[in-house]
Amino acid sequence: MDLKNDQNTIDFLEEKIFQNMYNENTILFLGAGFSYTNERNYLGTTLVNYYQETLGVDLETKDLVEFTDRASRLDTFSRQKFDQYVKSLLEKLKPEDAHLKVASMGWRQIVTTNMDLLLENAYSQIHGKTDEYKEILPIRSVAEYQKIISNDQIKYIKLNGCLSDLAKYKFVFSTQDFTDNKAFYNKVLSNFSSLTTDVSFLSIGYSFTDGISKRLLTELNKNNLKKEMKIFNVDPFPNEALIPFLEENNVITIRMTASEFFGHYDSWVKEKYTRQEKKLPKVYFNPNNNNPIQISAKLNLRLRNVLKQLHINNKENSIRAVNYYRGEEPNYSIILDNLDVHKKKLNRTILDAILSNKIENNLIPVNFIVGASGVGKTTSALRAINQLQLQHNYIAFELTEINGIRAQDLEELFNASSIENIILLADNVERHTYFKELMAFRLALSEHQFNKNISILAPIRENILEKHLRSYNYQNTHKIEANHNLTDEEINDLISKLKTHRLIIVRDKYEESKIRDKIRETYDSDPYVTMLSLIENSTLLRAITDNLNQLSPEARTAFEYTSLLFQYKIPMPASILKKIINMDWDEFKINILRIDCKGLLLHEITPPRDIKEDLVFRTKHRIISAKFIESKYKSEDKLLKGFLKIVRALNPNDEHAKIVIDLFKAIKKNRTFSQKEKLHKLYDEASIIFTTHPLFNIHYARDLQLRRGIVDLKKAAERLMLIDSTSDRKNYSITHTRGVIEFEIAKHYHKEGDTYIRDEYIDSAEEFFEIKRIMDPFSSYSYYEYLALEMWKVQNLDLTEEDVLRQHIIIQDLFVKAYESVVENTEYIERLRAKYVKEITINQFSKAEILKHIDELYGNPDTRVLALIFKLNSLEYGIFDFGNKFLVNHTAEDVIDELSNYHHLDTVEKALFDYHSKRLYNVDSRMALNNFNPEKFEENNFFKYHYYSYIKECYNKQFSYANKHLIALKKEFKYLNPSLQEIWIDQETENEMTFVGLIKEISNYKIYIASLGSDFYRFKSEIEIMKGQYYYCKLVFTVRGIRVEIIGKQ
Repeated sequence: MDLKNDQNTIDFLEEKIFQNMYNENTILFLGAGFSYTNERNYLGTTLVNYYQETLGVDLETKDLVEFTDRASRLDTFSRQKFDQYVKSLLEKLKPEDAHLKVASMGWRQIVTTNMDLLLENAYSQIHGKTDEYKEILPIRSVAEYQKIISNDQIKYIKLNGCLSDLAKYKFVFSTQDFTDNKAFYNKVLSNFSSLTTDVSFLSIGYSFTDGISKRLLTELNKNNLKKEMKIFNVDPFPNEALIPFLEENNVITIRMTASEFFGHYDSWVKEKYTRQEKKLPKVYFNPNNNNPIQISAKLNLRLRNVLKQLHINNKENSIRAVNYYRGEEPNYSIILDNLDVHKKKLNRTILDAILSNKIENNLIPVNFIVGASGVGKTTSALRAINQLQLQHNYIAFELTEINGIRAQDLEELFNASSIENIILLADNVERHTYFKELMAFRLALSEHQFNKNISILAPIRENILEKHLRSYNYQNTHKIEANHNLTDEEINDLISKLKTHRLIIVRDKYEESKIRDKIRETYDSDPYVTMLSLIENSTLLRAITDNLNQLSPEARTAFEYTSLLFQYKIPMPASILKKIINMDWDEFKINILRIDCKGLLLHEITPPRDIKEDLVFRTKHRIISAKFIESKYKSEDKLLKGFLKIVRALNPNDEHAKIVIDLFKAIKKNRTFSQKEKLHKLYDEASIIFTTHPLFNIHYARDLQLRRGIVDLKKAAERLMLIDSTSDRKNYSITHTRGVIEFEIAKHYHKEGDTYIRDEYIDSAEEFFEIKRIMDPFSSYSYYEYLALEMWKVQNLDLTEEDVLRQHIIIQDLFVKAYESVVENTEYIERLRAKYVKEITINQFSKAEILKHIDELYGNPDTRVLALIFKLNSLEYGIFDFGNKFLVNHTAEDVIDELSNYHHLDTVEKALFDYHSKRLYNVDSRMALNNFNPEKFEENNFFKYHYYSYIKECYNKQFSYANKHLIALKKEFKYLNPSLQEIWIDQETENEMTFVGLIKEISNYKIYIASLGSDFYRFKSEIEIMKGQYYYCKLVFTVRGIRVEIIGKQ
C-alpha cells in the first residue's frame, strides 16, 4: 500500500483514519522524529555523534542502543554522566505547533519511546485555554500504569524513562536496559490485544530502522498486535527498501510530515463538522422543568459515560415490549413506556425504606433490593426511582461505571441541579469486584460529606448478598425484601399488557379467566414462573435450545461460552470470545453477530477510553444463561473444561483480572463444584497468565492458604514477595496478605517444634501487619489478624513475665487504635476483645490475684513502667471491662503523674500522648502535646498525630494551623473515616459546649460563630433555616473540618 501525499491518500485517510481520530478511538505512538524541532535535532544518531566526540572514540555505529552497549565496556565511559548529558540536551527542546496539536486532541492512549518533556510542556501551554481538551497524564512505571483515569484524562505512557526524574524513571538505551524494563513493556503492550479492530493505531516519528523503534515493533508483534491490526506510520522520508518489510509487520507508511497530516485532518474536520470544536450533547436535566443542568464541558466529559441520569430525555436503548416480556434485562425505558406490572405494595415498601433510611454515622445508606432470580428486583427498583422523582422531588442517576467517579465532580453536578434528594442506582453488584468498588465508592462519597440527602439503591439476589456480607459487615445498609406473589390486581395488569402486545391470544372472558386461574393455581402466582411459562417463545430453555440447534457450530460456541460467564452477570469481552472461536474477526461480525446470533447474543460497544474493552457480549438475561448451562453441562468435569478454556484465553490486564476474580468468587459462592480441587485447578491455570498482577495474586495467595500445605503457603509468600518487590509503591492489600501468609507459616513451624524459623516468620508477619495498620488505619483488616497474632503469642509461646506484660500492652494498644478508627465490620474486633477480656478476668487471674500481680510487677524496677501502662489502659478504656472492677481506688490521673517521670521512654511518651489527646479541651493537655517530638509521632502514627493536632489548634483558635493538619491527612490517605467525630467540649463544665451562630446566607451552607470569629459549614438540619436568624448549635470535629449541628433557634 503506497500512501503518498496526494488526493488518493487523503481520501483513504478520511475514510479509514480521520473518523476514528475524531471519535477518540485511536492509539498514538510517538517516536524520536516527533521530538525533531525546527531549532534542534537530537535524534539517536546525533546523540551518538556528539558523545563519541566527547569520549574521543569511534565505536563504528550510529545506533544509540549499539553505541550504549559498546561504550559501557570502556573505562572512560560513565553511564550516569551520559544520561545527564542527554538530559541536558533534551531539556532545550521547546514545543511547536505539532506538539500543541497532539496535546489538544482526544486519544485513547499515547505511547512513546521518547524521554523528553515536549508533550508535557505543550499541554502546560494550552492548560486552562480553549485548546485544552483532556489532561495529559504521564505514566512512567508499572505502578503508575495501574492508575484509574477519568474520562477527561489520557494516559501518556513513556516506555523508556523520563528526564523529569532520572533516579526514578531511568533512561532505556542499552540491551540490558530493555531487559530490565521488559515487565513495563509487556504490561503496556499486551493490553492492546484485548481491543477490537475498530481501534486505529497511528505512529509519528518512527523510522523503524534504529535500535529503539525496532525493539518496539518486535515487542508489539510479540504481544499479538498483528494480522488484523495495522499501524499507520507518518514518515515523510521513509527508507524505500524497508517498506516491504514494514508491511509484512503490519506497518503502513504515510508519506507526509506531521504538520501536513494534521493539516489534512483539520481540513476534513472543518468540512465535515463545520466547527473544529466538539459540542458535547446535554446529558443531565432538571427533573422539575426538564431544562439541561448547566455544567462545564469538562465535567460533562468526565461524567457522561460513567453516570447516566434516569430521565425521560435520556431514553436511549429502548427495549421493545416483546423483548422485555420474553426476558431481556430491563432498563429505565420500560418504566417510561409503562411496560412493567405495577406492584403497589412492593413499590410502597421500597419507597418507605428509601425515605426513612437516612445518613447514619456520616455514612450514606445503601438499600439492597433482595430476592430470588426473576422476581423483578431491577424493574421494581426502576419503578420506585420513577415514583421518587415524580412524587418526592428526587433526581436519579445510574452508576454505569464506579471507578473514576470523583466525589467533587458529583458535588458540582448535584449543586448545579439544585435538587436536595439524590438516588443512585447500582445494578451490577452481584460481581464481587463491583460490590467492593461500590462500597468503597460509598465511603468516598460519605467522607466528602455532601449537604444533600443521598442514598444508593442496589438490586441483588439475596444469597449473593449474604455471601458478600459474610466476611465484612457494613454499617447503614438495609435489605428490602422483593420476593412476592402476584396479587389479583397485578395478574389482571399483566394479562392486559400481554394481550396488548399480542404475546398471548385471548378470544373471550372465559379464556382470560382460565389464564388467570392457571397463574394462581398452577404457577402459585409466582412472577418468575409465570413469565417463564406463560409466554410462547419466552426465556423457556426449549425455545433457546431449538434456536441454537439451527445455528452454525461457531455461533453455538459463542452463545455457550458467553453464557458460562453471563450466568454470573459477567459480560464476555470480545477479545476472549475471538480466541475461543478462532475465527477471522470480520467474518465473525458478519456471520455470527449480525446473522446467526442476532437476538440471542447482545453486544455492547463501550465508549473509547484508554485500553478498556470496547466490545462485550451478554445474553438477554442471566437466567437464560444459567438455565442453558444447567442443561448443557451435566458433568462437573465438562464444566471445568469450559471454564479452563475461558481462563486460557485471558490476557494479563486489569479488566481480565477482574473477570477471573469475579468468576472464581461466583463459582465458590454458588458451590458450582462439589470438590475444592477444581477451583484450585482454575486458580493454578490463571496464575500462569497473571504472574505479576497484584489483585489476582492476592486472591490466589488466599486460595493457596486454604489448601493448608506448607508448600502452598510458601508458594503464596514467594509470589506476593515478587509482586511487592517490583511495585513502585506499597499496596496495603498485598502487605496485609503477606502478613497473613507469614503467620500461617509460623504456626506450621510452631507445630513442628522449629522455634527459630517460627520466630523469623512471626517477626516478618508483625512487620507486615504494622505497615498495613499505618497505611490503612480505618480498616478492620488492619487489626483483626494483627490482634490474633499477638494474642496467639501470649497463649502459645514460652514468654517471661515481663514479655507477657509487654504483650498485653501491645494487644491493648491495638484494641484502642481499632476502636478509635474502625466503624464498619467491628464484630470481628469485638469478638476478639471479648475473648481477651475473658482470658484476663476468668481464665488467668481472680480479682485478688490480678491486683497482687500488678503490685508485684510495679515493685520490680524492670517492669514498673509496663505495670503502670497496663493499669492506665485498664482505667482509661472501658472496652477492657476490668479496670473499674479490679482497680476501684485507682485513678488515671494518679498513674499519669507517676508516668510523667518516665517521659523519656517511647512507650511512656505514647501513653501520655493518648491520654492528653482525649482531653484537648483542657489547656494543660494542649500544652502537654506541645512538648512531644512531632517528627517521631508523625512517623509512628501519622493519622493520630495530625488529627489531634488539628483539634488542638481549633481549641487554640488557630484555624489556619488546624487546616494544615487536615491537608496533610487528605494527601496521605485516599479515604478518611467519615464517622470519626468529636464534639467541642467546654473546659469549665467538661460538657458539650453550646454556641450561637448567625445565618448570613442560606445557599452557601455556612453559619457564622461570632465567639470564634469564623464561618463553618453546617450539617443538614430538620430545623427551618432563615437568613439573619440566630441559632443554638454544637461544633463537631470531623475529618473534613469543623461542622456545625444546629439544635434550635435562639
